[in-house]
Amino acid sequence: MAKINLGISKGFIGAISWVEEHKGDLHKQYQGKWVAVYDNKVVAVGKKISSVEKSRAENESSFS
Repeated sequence: MAKINLGISKGFIGAISWVEEHKGDLHKQYQGKWVAVYDNKVVAVGKKISSVEKSRAENESSFS
Protein backbone atom coordinates (compact mmCIF):
# COMPACT_ATOMS: atom_id res chain seq x y z
CA MET A 1 0.00 0.00 0.00
CA ALA A 2 1.38 3.45 -0.93
CA LYS A 3 1.98 6.06 1.75
CA ILE A 4 0.11 9.33 1.43
CA ASN A 5 1.80 12.54 2.54
CA LEU A 6 -0.80 14.85 4.06
CA GLY A 7 1.71 17.62 4.69
CA ILE A 8 1.19 17.52 8.46
CA SER A 9 4.37 18.23 10.40
CA LYS A 10 5.54 16.13 13.33
CA GLY A 11 5.53 19.33 15.41
CA PHE A 12 1.82 19.82 14.73
CA ILE A 13 1.06 16.20 15.62
CA GLY A 14 3.11 16.61 18.81
CA ALA A 15 1.17 19.74 19.75
CA ILE A 16 -2.16 18.00 19.20
CA SER A 17 -0.98 15.10 21.35
CA TRP A 18 0.13 17.48 24.13
CA VAL A 19 -3.20 19.32 24.07
CA GLU A 20 -5.06 16.01 24.16
CA GLU A 21 -3.04 14.88 27.20
CA HIS A 22 -3.62 18.17 29.03
CA LYS A 23 -7.13 19.05 27.87
CA GLY A 24 -8.66 18.63 31.33
CA ASP A 25 -6.26 21.11 32.93
CA LEU A 26 -6.45 23.45 29.95
CA HIS A 27 -10.24 23.41 30.08
CA LYS A 28 -10.29 24.18 33.81
CA GLN A 29 -7.79 27.01 33.54
CA TYR A 30 -8.90 28.57 30.24
CA GLN A 31 -12.59 27.67 29.97
CA GLY A 32 -14.34 29.74 27.33
CA LYS A 33 -11.10 31.15 25.91
CA TRP A 34 -8.91 30.53 22.88
CA VAL A 35 -5.45 29.14 23.59
CA ALA A 36 -2.31 29.10 21.44
CA VAL A 37 0.21 26.35 22.19
CA TYR A 38 3.85 26.24 21.09
CA ASP A 39 6.48 23.74 22.16
CA ASN A 40 4.14 22.18 24.73
CA LYS A 41 3.44 25.54 26.38
CA VAL A 42 0.49 27.92 26.36
CA VAL A 43 1.85 31.06 24.68
CA ALA A 44 -1.31 33.15 24.26
CA VAL A 45 -4.82 33.22 25.69
CA GLY A 46 -7.83 35.39 24.90
CA LYS A 47 -11.58 35.62 24.57
CA LYS A 48 -11.29 36.25 20.82
CA ILE A 49 -9.21 34.22 18.42
CA SER A 50 -8.05 37.44 16.76
CA SER A 51 -6.49 38.68 20.01
CA VAL A 52 -4.75 35.33 20.53
CA GLU A 53 -3.36 35.42 17.00
CA LYS A 54 -2.19 39.02 17.45
CA SER A 55 -0.48 38.20 20.76
CA ARG A 56 1.13 35.11 19.29
CA ALA A 57 2.40 37.06 16.27
CA GLU A 58 3.78 39.87 18.44
CA ASN A 59 5.72 37.39 20.57
CA GLU A 60 6.71 34.97 17.82
CA SER A 61 10.41 35.79 18.05
CA SER A 62 10.49 34.61 21.67
CA PHE A 63 9.27 31.13 20.64
CA SER A 64 12.54 30.17 18.94
